[in-house]
Parts: sequence; structure tokens; C-alpha cells
Amino acid sequence: MGEPNIFSKGFYTIILLLALDDFTKRTTSTSSSLFYPYGSLSNDTTAPKSDDGVNGPITLSTKLTLFGNASTIIYVNNNGLLSFNASIAAYTPKKLPELNGSNPFVAPFWADVNNAVAGDIYYRQSNDTDLLSRATSDICSYFSLPTFSATWAFVATWSNVAYFGSTASSSTVNTFQAVLITNASLTFAMFNYASIHWTTGTSSGGDSKGTGGTPALAGVNSGYKVGYYQIASSLTSEIINISSTSNVNVPGRWVFKLDKLYPEDPGGIIGKTKLTKLL
Repeated sequence: MGEPNIFSKGFYTIILLLALDDFTKRTTSTSSSLFYPYGSLSNDTTAPKSDDGVNGPITLSTKLTLFGNASTIIYVNNNGLLSFNASIAAYTPKKLPELNGSNPFVAPFWADVNNAVAGDIYYRQSNDTDLLSRATSDICSYFSLPTFSATWAFVATWSNVAYFGSTASSSTVNTFQAVLITNASLTFAMFNYASIHWTTGTSSGGDSKGTGGTPALAGVNSGYKVGYYQIASSLTSEIINISSTSNVNVPGRWVFKLDKLYPEDPGGIIGKTKLTKLL
């Protein structure tokens, strides 16, 4: 489905923003043991409330090796993606591989988020000892890397976020998280999912309940014809059940190793196709 004209979506957003004065802010919950700590008590930055917003470029305090290249900046895109060379405001997900060459991304839940209606987006980079100890333990338990020791992490959390076309009175919200973990050589991306109640914004063909149309996508993308992985339920109605699925036998958690061109899970290389030409 083609993108709508900018006026129609922008006008709808203005109406919703005017309604915010009567909206009671949702509280942040970190009750799920699956999630790494987030929110104001974790010294996160809180993204401005907006539709299709972008936060960045954020300069990283370490070089992050992704798909065989070094990244030094990151963008936290409201629509459920972290990108590494440029922002991504697109709100309708596309089947991977997305051939943009110079802009790899990881997408815990690429869909039309509108946290101007409800929810908060938090992010931080961290060298906190407790956080890194937890990250080290998790990665060592999933991969055969007994000597791995995390030195840096980036935590981005979409907490109780609404979809475009939702209303301030709706209780249909999603909570999910992406965690990047590195030891300055190896790099991992972890996706954590709590409550997932919608899949699609109305500008992506969804209905008033946040379903139908072109549903959300979860995956990782190098920007080339190879070096990508799309979680199987992506772009289908089944993505709403992602919090009960996993590639590490922990429902609601997916983990990928991303320092080389081809992403890996604990079973080895995934999503590998014949290398023809890098675009």
C-alpha cells in the first residue's frame, strides 16, 4: 500500500497532540524479569513524544562492529528501529533485505508507533557494572563463548507505545526492547518483548484496533542482498504473538550475533544467501 499524503497524516497527528492535555501519562513498568532496567530511574534519556520521530545522531562511546563494519553513531527511530548511519522515519515495514547499503539497522518491532498518543521511548548507553555483568551472563548462556565479557551496552525501550490511528483513551499498547551488547569486538543484539497488542497503524492499512494491513517486522539488516534475518512471523498477523516465541528458549527473547556480515544465532549462521553483488 502506498504512503498517504503528508497532510492527511500530519493533520491527524495535530488533532491528537491537542488532546494530550487531557491524557494521563502511563507509568513505566519494569516488572518483566526479561527486560533490562529502563526508565527515569535507570538514567535513560526520554525521547520527545511525536509521530515518526527520530532521536540522534547519538555518538557512541565505543566503536560498534556491525555486519563487518565499525559504527560510531546510532539513531533511535520511534517506529521501532535502531539505525547506524542515518535515520529511518518510514512507518510501513518492508520485507528484508532492505537494500540501503550504507545504513544497517536492527528492528525489534518496525511499525507505525505514535507515542504522541501514548507511551514513552527510552534509551541509554552504559558501562554500568551490574548491567554488563547481566549482559555477559546472558550472552555466555546462549552462545559458546565462555570467555566473553561485555564492556558496553545500549538499551532502547518502547514502553506502552500506541500506534498511529489510536486514541488517547485506548489501552491497546505495546512494550518491547532492544539491547546492543559488545566487548569491543563481538556484537550482539537482544530483543525483549512484553505485551504486544497491536501490529499495524492505520496509515499502513491497519484497522481501528491496530491489526490488518501491513503488520510489523522484526529482524536485522546489513543493508545488502545478504546479511539479514527476518523473524518468521514478520509482516503477518502472527507477529502479535512474538512475546511467546524465541530463538534462545526464553519466550519473548530473540538474540543475534551481528559483528560479521552474516548474522548468527546460537545455532550458527542464519539468513545466508549466495553473495552476488553488494548494492
